[in-house]
Amino acid sequence: MVAGDPGKKEVTSLTVALKSEGVKTQLEKPNSNNNQNARRDLLACGALTTVCIFLYFIGLGDFPFIDPSEAYYVEACREMLQLGDYITPHLNYQIYFSKPILNFWLIAASYKMFGLSEFSARLPFALLSTALVLATYWFGKRLLSQRAGFIAGIICATSPLLLLVSRKSSIDIVFTFFLNVAVFATALTIAKRSKWAWLAIYGSLGLGVLAKGPATLILYGAGMFAFLVVSRPSFANLKNWILELKPLAGIAIFLAVVLPWHIAVSMATDGLFLKVFFWYENLARFQGRTNFGTVRYWFYLSVLGYGFFPWITLLIPAMWNAIVGDKSPVSYATSSASTNTQGSNVLTSLLQLASSVRRRAADDGQARALILIASWSLTTFAFFSISKTQLATYILPFIAPASLLVAALVDNWMVKGYNNLDKPAKFWLGLTTWVFAIAGVAALPASIFFAVKYTEASPVVRALVVAIGIVFAIGGVKQLLTLRQGQMERSAKWLAVTTAVALAIGTPITFDLAVNKTQGNLKAISLEAGKSPDKIAMYGNFMPSSMYYAQKPVDTFFHGHQLLPVKPAPAGKENVYPYVQQAILVRDSELEALKATAPCPLVSVKKIGNWGWYRTPGYELESVKTLEDTFKDPVAFKIIINGESQTGPLTVPYAAGKLYENVNK
Repeated sequence: MVAGDPGKKEVTSLTVALKSEGVKTQLEKPNSNNNQNARRDLLACGALTTVCIFLYFIGLGDFPFIDPSEAYYVEACREMLQLGDYITPHLNYQIYFSKPILNFWLIAASYKMFGLSEFSARLPFALLSTALVLATYWFGKRLLSQRAGFIAGIICATSPLLLLVSRKSSIDIVFTFFLNVAVFATALTIAKRSKWAWLAIYGSLGLGVLAKGPATLILYGAGMFAFLVVSRPSFANLKNWILELKPLAGIAIFLAVVLPWHIAVSMATDGLFLKVFFWYENLARFQGRTNFGTVRYWFYLSVLGYGFFPWITLLIPAMWNAIVGDKSPVSYATSSASTNTQGSNVLTSLLQLASSVRRRAADDGQARALILIASWSLTTFAFFSISKTQLATYILPFIAPASLLVAALVDNWMVKGYNNLDKPAKFWLGLTTWVFAIAGVAALPASIFFAVKYTEASPVVRALVVAIGIVFAIGGVKQLLTLRQGQMERSAKWLAVTTAVALAIGTPITFDLAVNKTQGNLKAISLEAGKSPDKIAMYGNFMPSSMYYAQKPVDTFFHGHQLLPVKPAPAGKENVYPYVQQAILVRDSELEALKATAPCPLVSVKKIGNWGWYRTPGYELESVKTLEDTFKDPVAFKIIINGESQTGPLTVPYAAGKLYENVNK
């Protein structure tokens, strides 16, 4: 139509008339859909945040710091504020070479805002855990669907491994968050679902390096290489993907994030920090020379068995669905069997499978992204499984991507409906519900047994444990029966809600009981000893939370012969070098071993629970070189790097540094 056309006036009049009658026109529908999606987004984010609040934040500051893993960082950050050094981390008042700076900055910032406390030390990590859940939802929504994103968020939030990490000051969640965001953003970028996600890739990689070091780049790069091997893109496709990722601009962003601190800490320590961190704390750690570890290829299977429960049973079909798609393994075998001899069936099936994966990666953006996430997840799992240094929390970066892959599978099943699923899908669903039901039924007598036998726990705690058993048992049976009736979505809701409720009630109790059992009354005895002018040492254990509560350095020793007679001060300088009593903190279970080897009597000062504070009149602990002094010695450094040290790995500062004396002058 042209201007002045009567037909246009009629359409305009009709539109006005429809609006006056309250009828929405086609022109209004996009805005309506956008508003509806925004409301759903808000509702989904609100629900996930509420779940995270109950799981991660309730009782967050109710238990003492956990030694040694958590206490390293909370004490180092207290010293950061006390020393006023925000570039070089310190622990026990000497340089702490173990990790880069970002984790320390997060805790220090929380201390600045909320004061020194267990809650403020853990708050950044609970917030980052929540952010990871919301990021998993958002990426799942952009890549798959809103329902799939929400399922992914719920799976991630209720994964026990993430829950355990979120409730303490664990640096692994910082590293995990930024590494996972980089992987998700890469998947979105090459799937062409976002024009700006590439910015998040390089910024997140930079922050990941500031949290964990080069492991961020190694894991990211290894996973991307695996994706290229699996997808085998044509040169044209590879070129397009690289252009989408904008590597030149991205490298500039990455360097802008990473370089300032690395330059600053290198200047502050004459290059020593970076030398020790890269050579010893990274390369030697992977080779097992910082803890003399052994490779246990099955270790992370066992970790995921509890850390990704109850979703662990869906990992195999989720990986298959992500890489291959809906087609079952049986279909490939059947197809090849119809056209080949028995001897060539397997090879033909594999070739067909590889060809199918390549086509999916080339033609379908969503499939391409899922293949990337699955390839990266499997590579990360393999990397840590062959590492000689193996800790349960190292596999944490696997959780969010695995949650998204399982969600993609479950959402696909829900779209089809239970009655339309093939036998393999029904098998995996049945296995999951049966495992959960058996675990739930077993939890009830176990909780009753605990309540009867664990009399040292309060009646409230024992009652809550039984309540968890009841919730788990009812929910486990209900989700199984519901699935057997063909109500898959309702069964999934029962499973998810039961898991969330049981974990929300049980986790604070578990932490409280476990920490009190392992830590005992260390907090109380450290607070008391810290009020005295004594020099403090601890026998038999390196537990840096004692430094935090005493607010002074604490030496650690393991042999009574390390106690030596006090050397008299030079004549006329008694006031310059005043005598300071040596305090020893020791657990009751180790007291007799210390008495048997100590060259002097132990005078009891105070006893609190299973910890005692003793003095050694006329004796003090021998002086030990700091890590800084040891690593500065080129001969000693070479011996340590090669794993030939007779004293064991040097990753923690057993000896008190000299900086405390400068602070208190």
